[in-house]
Amino acid sequence: MRLDEGDTISAIQTDQDGNQSDRASIAVLPVEVPAPGINQPTAGATTITGTGVAGDTVNVYFDDGSLIGSAVVGEDGTWTINVSSHTSLNGNDNIYAVQTDQAGNQSEKTKTTVIPAEVPAPGINQPTAGATTITGTGVAGDTVTVYGNDGTEIGTVVVDDNGTWTVDVPDGVNLAAGDTISVVQNDNYGDQSEPVSTTVLPGEVATPTIDNIIAGAKTITGTGEAGDTVTVVTEDGTEIGSAIVDSEGNWTVNVPDDVSLKNGDTIYAAQTDQNGNQSEYVFTTVKSA
Repeated sequence: MRLDEGDTISAIQTDQDGNQSDRASIAVLPVEVPAPGINQPTAGATTITGTGVAGDTVNVYFDDGSLIGSAVVGEDGTWTINVSSHTSLNGNDNIYAVQTDQAGNQSEKTKTTVIPAEVPAPGINQPTAGATTITGTGVAGDTVTVYGNDGTEIGTVVVDDNGTWTVDVPDGVNLAAGDTISVVQNDNYGDQSEPVSTTVLPGEVATPTIDNIIAGAKTITGTGEAGDTVTVVTEDGTEIGSAIVDSEGNWTVNVPDDVSLKNGDTIYAAQTDQNGNQSEYVFTTVKSA
């Protein structure tokens, strides 16, 4: 016969003359089972370990009561539970363990929290103004997200098997020189790296050409990149005018009525692309008529 928790037992005393006492009753107390020890696991771990009483059984659960696994405590007082391939431990998940002795008595819960995994920051290659892609490096299978100057998401991509990633810059987003962009990496358990940032480089713009100018001319001409803008200035930086390079690669700036081009004047021209990047200046000297 086994005494189980909650059973009621009673005793009656009889003297030598056969007289009996009243019945005295008492309930069987539960056995106090020590709570098991549990080592704090890291996100993505495939095992959970801890300590307990040899021969007892330890069950580990998620905070919602879902069973993760069970193990019998070994002779050395330790236990290991394998996390099912259908279950994942994510950073900051709450889990708990209980220990049950061989008589079915159960301990209090021992609670712990899954430690977020330390995710390395991704690498990012410094893009150039007007670029249509942003590239970098990371951990294969992780997800990289790129953000623009104001924190707006530019794009998200999974790092490929070679440890590289490429995010396409969407239509309507223009990378301008000096913009700061940032990138973070998330592993498959929802853990995130620290952000890393870089600055958009100015685009390299070819210089325009400027034709010979004759004193008194009312137009200044030259060649450039179709669609770019050429600006013409005097030696002291005063703007004479600007023009968009036509589809044939030519541009013409009209000289204002209040500007007179004289023999020996130095005239400068620079080209600006559609992303705001500007070339070096080129110059020529006004010649006599």
